[in-house]
Amino acid sequence: MRRLTGVAGKQMAAYKRFLFLRPESTVGSAKFPLGYVPLDGSEPIDVVYSLVKEGHFVTSDQNIETIHNVYRGVSSLCRSEYPVLTSDDIKVCHLMLKKMESRILIKRDFWVLDDFNDAELNSSFGVQNLYFDNYKWSQVLWKRFQAFVEEYFPLSEHSHLRYSEYMELIKSFSVFEQGTHALPVLPKSVVLHPPYGVKIPSAFSLEPLLLYKNWLSNYRAVLSLNRALVCNAGSSVAAFATKLAGVSMVKAVDARPRAVKACRSDAKLNRKCENVSFQVATFFPGKALEKQGHSKRYDLVFFFPDEEIVNELHATEGVEYAPGTTGVSGSLEQFFENVSDYLADSGVAVVCCTNISSLLKPEEPHPIEYEIKVNRRFVLLDYFDSPLASKGPFKGSFSDPKIENTTSLRAKLRSELWVLHKIDSLNHFAAFHGIPGAKPPPNALKWKSKNTTKRRQQVLKNHVELMGGDWENYKARLIHSLREQSDVQEDDVAEAIRMTIDPSYPLELAKKSKNAVESRLREQELFHKDVSRSFTEKSPREFFDDHFRRLY
Repeated sequence: MRRLTGVAGKQMAAYKRFLFLRPESTVGSAKFPLGYVPLDGSEPIDVVYSLVKEGHFVTSDQNIETIHNVYRGVSSLCRSEYPVLTSDDIKVCHLMLKKMESRILIKRDFWVLDDFNDAELNSSFGVQNLYFDNYKWSQVLWKRFQAFVEEYFPLSEHSHLRYSEYMELIKSFSVFEQGTHALPVLPKSVVLHPPYGVKIPSAFSLEPLLLYKNWLSNYRAVLSLNRALVCNAGSSVAAFATKLAGVSMVKAVDARPRAVKACRSDAKLNRKCENVSFQVATFFPGKALEKQGHSKRYDLVFFFPDEEIVNELHATEGVEYAPGTTGVSGSLEQFFENVSDYLADSGVAVVCCTNISSLLKPEEPHPIEYEIKVNRRFVLLDYFDSPLASKGPFKGSFSDPKIENTTSLRAKLRSELWVLHKIDSLNHFAAFHGIPGAKPPPNALKWKSKNTTKRRQQVLKNHVELMGGDWENYKARLIHSLREQSDVQEDDVAEAIRMTIDPSYPLELAKKSKNAVESRLREQELFHKDVSRSFTEKSPREFFDDHFRRLY
Protein backbone atom coordinates (compact mmCIF):
# COMPACT_ATOMS: atom_id res chain seq x y z
CA MET A 1 0.00 0.00 0.00
CA ARG A 2 1.31 3.44 -0.87
CA ARG A 3 0.18 6.74 0.58
CA LEU A 4 1.33 9.98 -0.97
CA THR A 5 0.39 13.26 0.67
CA GLY A 6 0.30 16.19 -1.72
CA VAL A 7 -0.22 18.91 0.90
CA ALA A 8 1.93 19.18 3.99
CA GLY A 9 0.47 19.32 7.45
CA LYS A 10 -1.78 17.08 9.46
CA GLN A 11 -4.83 19.29 8.97
CA MET A 12 -4.67 19.10 5.17
CA ALA A 13 -3.69 15.44 4.91
CA ALA A 14 -7.29 14.27 5.21
CA TYR A 15 -8.31 16.26 2.12
CA LYS A 16 -5.77 15.12 -0.45
CA ARG A 17 -4.53 11.57 -0.33
CA PHE A 18 -3.60 8.93 -2.91
CA LEU A 19 -4.20 5.37 -1.75
CA PHE A 20 -3.43 2.44 -4.04
CA LEU A 21 -2.51 -1.16 -3.37
CA ARG A 22 0.84 -2.20 -4.77
CA PRO A 23 0.86 -6.01 -4.53
CA GLU A 24 4.66 -6.22 -4.71
CA SER A 25 4.90 -4.08 -1.55
CA THR A 26 2.45 -6.05 0.58
CA VAL A 27 3.10 -8.93 2.94
CA GLY A 28 3.00 -12.32 1.19
CA SER A 29 2.75 -10.89 -2.31
CA ALA A 30 3.65 -14.25 -3.86
CA LYS A 31 0.84 -16.02 -2.04
CA PHE A 32 -1.69 -13.20 -2.48
CA PRO A 33 -0.95 -11.56 -5.86
CA LEU A 34 -3.86 -9.10 -5.49
CA GLY A 35 -2.12 -7.43 -2.55
CA TYR A 36 -4.86 -8.48 -0.12
CA VAL A 37 -6.52 -11.64 1.17
CA PRO A 38 -9.94 -12.06 -0.51
CA LEU A 39 -12.64 -13.19 1.91
CA ASP A 40 -15.94 -14.92 1.16
CA GLY A 41 -17.37 -15.07 4.70
CA SER A 42 -16.60 -18.73 5.42
CA GLU A 43 -13.21 -18.12 7.07
CA PRO A 44 -12.98 -18.49 10.88
CA ILE A 45 -12.47 -15.15 12.55
CA ASP A 46 -9.40 -16.31 14.47
CA VAL A 47 -7.71 -17.22 11.16
CA VAL A 48 -8.53 -13.80 9.72
CA TYR A 49 -7.29 -12.18 12.92
CA SER A 50 -3.94 -13.98 12.58
CA LEU A 51 -3.61 -12.79 8.98
CA VAL A 52 -4.37 -9.20 9.94
CA LYS A 53 -1.93 -9.35 12.83
CA GLU A 54 0.80 -10.60 10.50
CA GLY A 55 0.31 -7.52 8.32
CA HIS A 56 -1.97 -8.79 5.54
CA PHE A 57 -4.69 -6.61 4.11
CA VAL A 58 -8.11 -8.27 3.97
CA THR A 59 -11.32 -7.41 2.14
CA SER A 60 -14.22 -8.99 0.30
CA ASP A 61 -15.03 -8.60 -3.38
CA GLN A 62 -18.59 -9.86 -2.86
CA ASN A 63 -20.48 -8.10 -0.08
CA ILE A 64 -20.17 -5.56 2.72
CA GLU A 65 -21.57 -7.88 5.38
CA THR A 66 -18.45 -10.05 5.29
CA ILE A 67 -16.20 -7.01 5.76
CA HIS A 68 -18.36 -5.70 8.58
CA ASN A 69 -18.31 -9.03 10.44
CA VAL A 70 -14.52 -9.23 10.07
CA TYR A 71 -14.16 -5.67 11.35
CA ARG A 72 -16.23 -6.39 14.45
CA GLY A 73 -14.52 -9.73 15.07
CA VAL A 74 -10.98 -8.36 14.73
CA SER A 75 -11.79 -5.42 17.04
CA SER A 76 -13.30 -7.73 19.64
CA LEU A 77 -10.37 -10.18 19.57
CA CYS A 78 -7.86 -7.33 19.73
CA ARG A 79 -9.54 -5.87 22.84
CA SER A 80 -9.56 -9.36 24.38
CA GLU A 81 -5.86 -9.92 23.65
CA TYR A 82 -4.91 -6.49 24.97
CA PRO A 83 -7.22 -5.90 27.96
CA VAL A 84 -7.32 -2.42 29.42
CA LEU A 85 -6.30 -2.41 33.09
CA THR A 86 -3.96 0.58 33.41
CA SER A 87 -3.27 3.78 31.50
CA ASP A 88 -0.39 2.10 29.63
CA ASP A 89 -2.78 -0.65 28.53
CA ILE A 90 -5.04 1.98 26.99
CA LYS A 91 -2.20 3.25 24.80
CA VAL A 92 -1.13 -0.26 23.77
CA CYS A 93 -4.68 -1.37 22.94
CA HIS A 94 -5.36 1.87 21.07
CA LEU A 95 -2.20 1.49 18.98
CA MET A 96 -2.90 -2.16 18.09
CA LEU A 97 -6.51 -1.40 17.19
CA LYS A 98 -5.36 1.43 14.95
CA LYS A 99 -2.91 -0.85 13.14
CA MET A 100 -5.32 -3.75 12.67
CA GLU A 101 -8.32 -1.70 11.62
CA SER A 102 -6.17 0.02 8.99
CA ARG A 103 -5.68 -3.38 7.29
CA ILE A 104 -9.40 -4.08 6.83
CA LEU A 105 -10.30 -2.55 3.47
CA ILE A 106 -13.31 -2.00 1.24
CA LYS A 107 -13.23 -1.39 -2.49
CA ARG A 108 -13.41 2.26 -3.47
CA ASP A 109 -16.13 1.41 -6.00
CA PHE A 110 -18.18 -0.06 -3.15
CA TRP A 111 -21.46 0.24 -5.06
CA VAL A 112 -20.54 -2.87 -7.10
CA LEU A 113 -20.77 -5.01 -3.95
CA ASP A 114 -23.90 -7.15 -3.88
CA ASP A 115 -25.51 -5.82 -0.70
CA PHE A 116 -24.65 -2.12 -1.00
CA ASN A 117 -28.05 -1.32 -2.47
CA ASP A 118 -31.00 -3.14 -4.03
CA ALA A 119 -33.42 -0.59 -5.48
CA GLU A 120 -36.00 -3.24 -6.41
CA LEU A 121 -36.26 -4.83 -2.96
CA ASN A 122 -35.43 -1.58 -1.10
CA SER A 123 -32.80 -3.41 0.91
CA SER A 124 -29.16 -2.89 1.74
CA PHE A 125 -26.60 -3.86 4.36
CA GLY A 126 -24.46 -1.41 6.23
CA VAL A 127 -24.28 1.13 9.00
CA GLN A 128 -26.39 3.49 6.88
CA ASN A 129 -29.45 1.63 8.20
CA LEU A 130 -28.72 3.18 11.60
CA TYR A 131 -29.11 6.70 10.20
CA PHE A 132 -31.50 6.56 7.23
CA ASP A 133 -34.79 5.05 6.18
CA ASN A 134 -34.06 2.03 3.99
CA TYR A 135 -36.49 3.08 1.26
CA LYS A 136 -35.07 6.60 1.01
CA TRP A 137 -31.53 5.22 0.96
CA SER A 138 -32.19 2.67 -1.76
CA GLN A 139 -34.00 5.17 -4.01
CA VAL A 140 -32.17 8.47 -3.60
CA LEU A 141 -29.49 8.74 -0.95
CA TRP A 142 -27.13 6.06 -2.24
CA LYS A 143 -26.40 8.23 -5.30
CA ARG A 144 -25.82 11.31 -3.16
CA PHE A 145 -23.48 9.28 -0.97
CA GLN A 146 -21.35 8.38 -4.00
CA ALA A 147 -20.98 12.06 -4.88
CA PHE A 148 -20.22 12.85 -1.23
CA VAL A 149 -17.39 10.28 -1.11
CA GLU A 150 -16.03 11.42 -4.48
CA GLU A 151 -15.42 14.88 -3.02
CA TYR A 152 -13.08 13.51 -0.35
CA PHE A 153 -11.68 10.31 -1.93
CA PRO A 154 -11.78 10.55 -5.75
CA LEU A 155 -12.11 7.21 -7.50
CA SER A 156 -9.19 8.03 -9.79
CA GLU A 157 -6.86 8.37 -6.80
CA HIS A 158 -7.98 5.48 -4.58
CA SER A 159 -8.32 1.78 -5.18
CA HIS A 160 -9.50 1.01 -1.64
CA LEU A 161 -10.67 2.69 1.54
CA ARG A 162 -10.20 1.59 5.10
CA TYR A 163 -13.49 0.18 6.35
CA SER A 164 -13.30 2.47 9.38
CA GLU A 165 -13.14 5.40 6.93
CA TYR A 166 -16.14 4.05 5.07
CA MET A 167 -18.21 3.96 8.27
CA GLU A 168 -17.13 7.48 9.21
CA LEU A 169 -18.09 8.65 5.73
CA ILE A 170 -21.62 7.30 6.20
CA LYS A 171 -21.89 8.92 9.62
CA SER A 172 -20.64 12.25 8.28
CA PHE A 173 -23.02 11.96 5.33
CA SER A 174 -25.89 11.50 7.79
CA VAL A 175 -24.90 14.67 9.63
CA PHE A 176 -24.43 16.46 6.31
CA GLU A 177 -27.97 15.54 5.22
CA GLN A 178 -29.90 15.70 8.49
CA GLY A 179 -27.79 17.84 10.80
CA THR A 180 -27.02 17.27 14.46
CA HIS A 181 -27.54 19.06 17.77
CA ALA A 182 -25.19 19.95 20.62
CA LEU A 183 -27.52 19.76 23.61
CA PRO A 184 -27.28 21.07 26.30
CA VAL A 185 -24.46 23.44 25.24
CA LEU A 186 -26.49 24.86 22.35
CA PRO A 187 -30.28 25.13 22.14
CA LYS A 188 -32.24 22.67 20.05
CA SER A 189 -32.88 25.32 17.41
CA VAL A 190 -29.17 25.38 16.51
CA VAL A 191 -28.46 22.68 13.90
CA LEU A 192 -24.88 21.80 12.93
CA HIS A 193 -23.59 20.17 9.72
CA PRO A 194 -19.88 19.38 10.28
CA PRO A 195 -18.16 17.91 7.20
CA TYR A 196 -16.11 14.74 6.98
CA GLY A 197 -12.88 15.15 8.93
CA VAL A 198 -14.44 17.18 11.75
CA LYS A 199 -15.43 15.44 14.97
CA ILE A 200 -19.18 15.26 15.48
CA PRO A 201 -20.24 16.60 18.90
CA SER A 202 -20.61 13.79 21.43
CA ALA A 203 -21.55 13.61 25.09
CA PHE A 204 -17.87 13.26 26.03
CA SER A 205 -16.75 16.34 24.10
CA LEU A 206 -19.74 18.48 25.13
CA GLU A 207 -19.31 18.17 28.90
CA PRO A 208 -16.18 20.38 29.09
CA LEU A 209 -17.86 22.88 26.77
CA LEU A 210 -20.87 23.00 29.09
CA LEU A 211 -18.52 23.96 31.91
CA TYR A 212 -17.11 26.74 29.71
CA LYS A 213 -20.57 27.97 28.73
CA ASN A 214 -21.72 28.26 32.35
CA TRP A 215 -18.53 30.06 33.37
CA LEU A 216 -18.79 32.54 30.50
CA SER A 217 -22.46 33.27 31.20
CA ASN A 218 -21.66 34.13 34.82
CA TYR A 219 -18.40 36.07 34.44
CA ARG A 220 -18.62 37.73 31.02
CA ALA A 221 -19.92 41.03 32.41
CA VAL A 222 -17.56 41.03 35.39
CA LEU A 223 -14.45 40.56 33.25
CA SER A 224 -15.81 42.74 30.42
CA LEU A 225 -15.38 40.08 27.73
CA ASN A 226 -16.62 41.71 24.53
CA ARG A 227 -14.24 40.37 21.85
CA ALA A 228 -13.51 36.64 21.61
CA LEU A 229 -11.29 34.43 19.44
CA VAL A 230 -11.96 30.68 19.19
CA CYS A 231 -9.01 28.57 17.98
CA ASN A 232 -9.70 25.34 16.06
CA ALA A 233 -13.41 26.01 15.63
CA GLY A 234 -14.18 22.49 14.36
CA SER A 235 -17.95 22.00 14.40
CA SER A 236 -18.43 25.59 15.74
CA VAL A 237 -19.98 24.50 19.06
CA ALA A 238 -17.58 26.65 21.12
CA ALA A 239 -17.95 29.65 18.79
CA PHE A 240 -21.75 29.56 18.92
CA ALA A 241 -21.78 28.99 22.70
CA THR A 242 -19.53 32.03 23.12
CA LYS A 243 -21.89 34.16 21.04
CA LEU A 244 -25.02 32.94 22.85
CA ALA A 245 -23.37 33.73 26.21
CA GLY A 246 -23.46 37.42 25.31
CA VAL A 247 -20.06 38.17 23.75
CA SER A 248 -20.69 40.83 21.14
CA MET A 249 -17.85 40.00 18.70
CA VAL A 250 -16.78 36.38 18.11
CA LYS A 251 -14.20 35.23 15.58
CA ALA A 252 -13.31 31.59 14.99
CA VAL A 253 -10.44 30.10 12.98
CA ASP A 254 -9.80 26.62 11.63
CA ALA A 255 -7.23 25.16 9.25
CA ARG A 256 -9.79 23.07 7.33
CA PRO A 257 -11.53 25.03 4.54
CA ARG A 258 -14.52 22.69 4.46
CA ALA A 259 -15.00 23.09 8.21
CA VAL A 260 -15.00 26.89 7.87
CA LYS A 261 -17.45 26.70 4.96
CA ALA A 262 -19.82 24.49 6.98
CA CYS A 263 -19.56 26.78 10.01
CA ARG A 264 -20.49 29.80 7.91
CA SER A 265 -23.50 27.96 6.50
CA ASP A 266 -24.64 26.92 9.98
CA ALA A 267 -24.25 30.49 11.22
CA LYS A 268 -26.55 31.77 8.47
CA LEU A 269 -29.21 29.23 9.49
CA ASN A 270 -29.24 30.45 13.09
CA ARG A 271 -30.24 34.09 13.48
CA LYS A 272 -28.57 34.56 16.89
CA CYS A 273 -25.23 33.29 15.58
CA GLU A 274 -25.15 34.87 12.12
CA ASN A 275 -22.68 37.57 13.23
CA VAL A 276 -19.98 35.03 14.15
CA SER A 277 -17.11 35.32 11.66
CA PHE A 278 -14.98 32.38 10.53
CA GLN A 279 -11.55 32.41 8.90
CA VAL A 280 -9.27 29.76 7.41
CA ALA A 281 -6.04 29.91 9.42
CA THR A 282 -3.58 27.36 10.74
CA PHE A 283 -3.99 28.29 14.39
CA PHE A 284 -4.30 32.06 14.83
CA PRO A 285 -5.56 34.67 12.34
CA GLY A 286 -2.22 35.84 10.97
CA LYS A 287 0.76 37.26 12.81
CA ALA A 288 0.81 39.38 15.93
CA LEU A 289 -1.46 42.41 15.96
CA GLU A 290 1.18 44.91 17.01
CA LYS A 291 0.63 47.15 14.01
CA GLN A 292 -3.12 47.20 14.57
CA GLY A 293 -2.82 48.39 18.16
CA HIS A 294 -4.24 47.01 21.36
CA SER A 295 -7.81 47.89 20.39
CA LYS A 296 -7.82 45.05 17.85
CA ARG A 297 -6.80 42.41 20.36
CA TYR A 298 -9.20 40.03 22.06
CA ASP A 299 -10.61 39.97 25.57
CA LEU A 300 -11.02 36.18 25.40
CA VAL A 301 -9.06 33.53 23.50
CA PHE A 302 -10.53 30.03 23.77
CA PHE A 303 -8.89 26.69 22.98
CA PHE A 304 -10.14 23.09 23.32
CA PRO A 305 -6.98 20.94 22.91
CA ASP A 306 -8.17 17.42 23.75
CA GLU A 307 -8.25 16.11 20.18
CA GLU A 308 -4.67 17.12 19.48
CA ILE A 309 -3.34 15.88 22.84
CA VAL A 310 -4.70 12.36 22.37
CA ASN A 311 -3.74 12.36 18.70
CA GLU A 312 -0.08 12.86 19.68
CA LEU A 313 0.05 9.81 21.97
CA HIS A 314 1.73 7.59 19.38
CA ALA A 315 3.68 10.18 17.40
CA THR A 316 7.39 9.44 17.17
CA GLU A 317 8.77 12.93 16.60
CA GLY A 318 8.35 16.32 18.17
CA VAL A 319 6.34 15.39 21.27
CA GLU A 320 9.12 14.83 23.82
CA TYR A 321 8.82 16.49 27.18
CA ALA A 322 11.30 19.36 27.39
CA PRO A 323 11.77 20.40 31.04
CA GLY A 324 12.65 23.98 31.80
CA THR A 325 12.14 25.33 28.31
CA THR A 326 8.89 24.85 26.44
CA GLY A 327 6.83 22.28 28.34
CA VAL A 328 4.90 19.72 26.33
CA SER A 329 5.39 20.37 22.64
CA GLY A 330 2.44 20.21 20.29
CA SER A 331 -0.66 22.28 19.68
CA LEU A 332 -1.08 23.25 23.34
CA GLU A 333 2.47 24.57 23.51
CA GLN A 334 1.92 26.40 20.24
CA PHE A 335 -1.12 28.04 21.81
CA PHE A 336 0.84 29.25 24.84
CA GLU A 337 3.69 30.49 22.64
CA ASN A 338 1.50 32.75 20.49
CA VAL A 339 -1.65 33.63 22.42
CA SER A 340 -0.03 36.60 24.20
CA ASP A 341 0.18 38.45 20.88
CA TYR A 342 -3.60 38.28 20.53
CA LEU A 343 -4.66 39.01 24.12
CA ALA A 344 -5.54 42.48 25.32
CA ASP A 345 -4.04 43.70 28.60
CA SER A 346 -7.35 42.91 30.30
CA GLY A 347 -7.91 39.69 28.34
CA VAL A 348 -7.98 36.07 29.49
CA ALA A 349 -6.94 32.82 27.82
CA VAL A 350 -9.39 29.99 28.48
CA VAL A 351 -8.32 26.37 28.01
CA CYS A 352 -11.20 23.91 28.21
CA CYS A 353 -10.23 20.24 28.36
CA THR A 354 -10.43 16.96 30.22
CA ASN A 355 -7.71 15.35 32.30
CA ILE A 356 -7.32 12.49 29.81
CA SER A 357 -3.78 13.64 28.97
CA SER A 358 -2.67 13.32 32.60
CA LEU A 359 -4.34 9.91 32.93
CA LEU A 360 -2.79 8.49 29.76
CA LYS A 361 0.65 10.03 30.45
CA PRO A 362 1.07 9.90 34.25
CA GLU A 363 4.86 10.14 33.98
CA GLU A 364 4.59 13.71 32.70
CA PRO A 365 3.28 16.74 34.60
CA HIS A 366 -0.01 18.31 33.70
CA PRO A 367 0.83 20.45 30.63
CA ILE A 368 -1.17 23.48 31.80
CA GLU A 369 0.15 23.26 35.36
CA TYR A 370 3.65 23.05 33.95
CA GLU A 371 3.07 26.20 31.90
CA ILE A 372 1.86 28.10 34.97
CA LYS A 373 4.43 26.87 37.51
CA VAL A 374 7.59 26.51 35.41
CA ASN A 375 7.35 28.68 32.31
CA ARG A 376 5.50 31.39 34.26
CA ARG A 377 4.20 33.18 31.21
CA PHE A 378 0.63 33.09 32.55
CA VAL A 379 -1.08 33.42 35.92
CA LEU A 380 -4.05 31.32 36.97
CA LEU A 381 -7.09 33.54 37.43
CA ASP A 382 -9.73 30.86 37.97
CA TYR A 383 -10.17 27.10 37.75
CA PHE A 384 -13.25 24.88 37.63
CA ASP A 385 -13.66 21.15 37.25
CA SER A 386 -16.46 18.62 37.40
CA PRO A 387 -16.71 14.82 37.03
CA LEU A 388 -17.51 13.48 33.58
CA ALA A 389 -20.87 11.72 33.45
CA SER A 390 -20.37 10.20 29.98
CA LYS A 391 -20.01 6.41 30.20
CA GLY A 392 -19.51 5.47 26.55
CA PRO A 393 -16.24 5.15 24.61
CA PHE A 394 -14.67 8.28 23.19
CA LYS A 395 -12.37 9.26 20.36
CA GLY A 396 -9.11 11.10 20.56
CA SER A 397 -9.16 12.20 16.93
CA PHE A 398 -11.47 11.79 13.98
CA SER A 399 -9.80 8.84 12.23
CA ASP A 400 -8.65 6.89 15.30
CA PRO A 401 -10.55 4.00 16.92
CA LYS A 402 -12.56 4.66 20.03
CA ILE A 403 -10.90 4.51 23.44
CA GLU A 404 -12.71 2.24 25.86
CA ASN A 405 -14.06 4.15 28.84
CA THR A 406 -13.40 1.61 31.58
CA THR A 407 -14.84 1.84 35.08
CA SER A 408 -11.49 2.79 36.61
CA LEU A 409 -10.88 5.45 33.95
CA ARG A 410 -14.42 6.80 34.23
CA ALA A 411 -14.01 7.35 37.97
CA LYS A 412 -10.98 9.60 37.35
CA LEU A 413 -12.14 11.53 34.29
CA ARG A 414 -12.98 15.18 34.89
CA SER A 415 -13.77 18.26 32.85
CA GLU A 416 -11.37 21.13 33.45
CA LEU A 417 -11.59 24.85 32.79
CA TRP A 418 -8.43 26.92 33.13
CA VAL A 419 -8.75 30.71 33.05
CA LEU A 420 -5.35 32.40 32.64
CA HIS A 421 -4.09 35.90 32.07
CA LYS A 422 -0.70 37.22 30.97
CA ILE A 423 1.81 37.90 33.71
CA ASP A 424 2.13 41.42 32.25
CA SER A 425 -1.55 41.97 33.10
CA LEU A 426 -1.09 41.33 36.81
CA ASN A 427 -1.76 44.99 37.59
CA HIS A 428 -5.22 44.75 35.99
CA PHE A 429 -6.18 41.56 37.86
CA ALA A 430 -4.45 42.41 41.17
CA ALA A 431 -7.75 42.87 43.03
CA PHE A 432 -8.93 39.40 41.97
CA HIS A 433 -5.76 37.90 43.46
CA GLY A 434 -6.30 39.72 46.77
CA ILE A 435 -3.24 41.97 46.53
CA PRO A 436 -3.49 44.68 49.26
CA GLY A 437 -4.30 48.15 48.00
CA ALA A 438 -5.31 46.98 44.53
CA LYS A 439 -8.45 48.43 43.01
CA PRO A 440 -10.81 46.21 41.02
CA PRO A 441 -11.61 47.03 37.37
CA PRO A 442 -14.64 49.29 36.86
CA ASN A 443 -16.86 46.48 35.59
CA ALA A 444 -16.00 44.33 38.60
CA LEU A 445 -17.67 46.91 40.86
CA LYS A 446 -21.02 45.82 39.44
CA TRP A 447 -20.51 42.58 41.34
CA LYS A 448 -21.35 44.50 44.54
CA SER A 449 -24.57 46.06 43.24
CA LYS A 450 -28.06 44.83 44.01
CA ASN A 451 -28.53 43.59 40.45
CA THR A 452 -25.79 41.00 40.92
CA THR A 453 -27.39 39.38 43.96
CA LYS A 454 -29.27 36.99 41.69
CA ARG A 455 -26.11 36.48 39.66
CA ARG A 456 -24.18 35.39 42.76
CA GLN A 457 -26.92 32.93 43.62
CA GLN A 458 -26.93 31.60 40.03
CA VAL A 459 -23.16 31.08 40.13
CA LEU A 460 -23.47 29.14 43.38
CA LYS A 461 -26.35 27.09 41.99
CA ASN A 462 -24.49 26.24 38.76
CA HIS A 463 -21.40 25.17 40.69
CA VAL A 464 -23.42 22.92 43.03
CA GLU A 465 -25.19 21.28 40.09
CA LEU A 466 -21.94 20.79 38.16
CA MET A 467 -20.50 18.99 41.19
CA GLY A 468 -23.48 16.63 41.09
CA GLY A 469 -25.26 18.09 44.13
CA ASP A 470 -28.90 18.96 44.71
CA TRP A 471 -29.38 22.73 44.90
CA GLU A 472 -32.53 22.59 47.04
CA ASN A 473 -30.87 20.24 49.53
CA TYR A 474 -27.73 22.39 49.58
CA LYS A 475 -29.77 25.55 50.12
CA ALA A 476 -31.75 23.94 52.97
CA ARG A 477 -28.55 22.83 54.70
CA LEU A 478 -27.03 26.29 54.29
CA ILE A 479 -30.11 27.94 55.79
CA HIS A 480 -30.09 25.46 58.66
CA SER A 481 -26.43 26.20 59.41
CA LEU A 482 -27.17 29.93 59.42
CA ARG A 483 -30.05 29.46 61.83
CA GLU A 484 -27.89 27.42 64.20
CA GLN A 485 -25.66 30.48 64.70
CA SER A 486 -28.51 32.53 66.19
CA ASP A 487 -26.40 33.44 69.25
CA VAL A 488 -24.19 35.60 67.04
CA GLN A 489 -25.60 38.96 66.02
CA GLU A 490 -26.01 39.06 62.22
CA ASP A 491 -24.75 42.08 60.33
CA ASP A 492 -26.34 43.60 57.22
CA VAL A 493 -24.37 41.35 54.84
CA ALA A 494 -25.46 38.16 56.61
CA GLU A 495 -29.08 39.29 56.58
CA ALA A 496 -28.87 40.12 52.87
CA ILE A 497 -27.47 36.66 52.11
CA ARG A 498 -30.20 34.96 54.11
CA MET A 499 -32.91 37.04 52.46
CA THR A 500 -31.54 36.05 49.01
CA ILE A 501 -31.32 32.33 49.74
CA ASP A 502 -34.28 31.80 52.10
CA PRO A 503 -37.63 33.07 50.74
CA SER A 504 -39.21 32.77 54.21
CA TYR A 505 -36.58 34.91 55.93
CA PRO A 506 -38.23 38.30 55.14
CA LEU A 507 -41.39 37.07 56.90
CA GLU A 508 -39.27 36.01 59.85
CA LEU A 509 -37.68 39.48 59.97
CA ALA A 510 -41.15 41.08 59.83
CA LYS A 511 -42.27 39.00 62.82
CA LYS A 512 -39.15 40.00 64.75
CA SER A 513 -39.78 43.67 63.94
CA LYS A 514 -43.41 43.38 65.04
CA ASN A 515 -42.40 41.78 68.33
CA ALA A 516 -39.83 44.53 68.93
CA VAL A 517 -42.40 47.29 68.30
CA GLU A 518 -44.95 45.64 70.58
CA SER A 519 -42.30 45.24 73.30
CA ARG A 520 -41.42 48.95 73.12
CA LEU A 521 -45.11 49.90 73.33
CA ARG A 522 -45.54 47.75 76.44
CA GLU A 523 -42.49 49.34 78.04
CA GLN A 524 -43.90 52.83 77.38
CA GLU A 525 -47.24 51.87 78.89
CA LEU A 526 -45.58 50.49 82.02
CA PHE A 527 -43.52 53.67 82.33
CA HIS A 528 -46.59 55.93 82.21
CA LYS A 529 -48.38 53.78 84.77
CA ASP A 530 -45.37 53.97 87.09
CA VAL A 531 -45.27 57.78 86.73
CA SER A 532 -48.97 58.12 87.56
CA ARG A 533 -48.50 56.02 90.71
CA SER A 534 -45.40 57.88 91.88
CA PHE A 535 -46.74 61.41 91.37
CA THR A 536 -50.32 61.32 92.66
CA GLU A 537 -50.46 64.87 94.26
CA LYS A 538 -48.13 66.84 91.99
CA SER A 539 -47.24 66.45 88.42
CA PRO A 540 -43.63 65.70 87.48
CA ARG A 541 -43.26 69.25 86.19
CA GLU A 542 -44.45 70.82 89.47
CA PHE A 543 -42.23 68.47 91.45
CA PHE A 544 -39.24 69.53 89.37
CA ASP A 545 -40.03 73.28 89.77
CA ASP A 546 -40.27 73.02 93.57
CA HIS A 547 -37.01 71.13 93.71
CA PHE A 548 -35.35 73.77 91.50
CA ARG A 549 -36.52 76.67 93.74
CA ARG A 550 -35.02 75.04 96.82
CA LEU A 551 -31.66 74.74 95.16
CA TYR A 552 -31.52 78.32 93.89
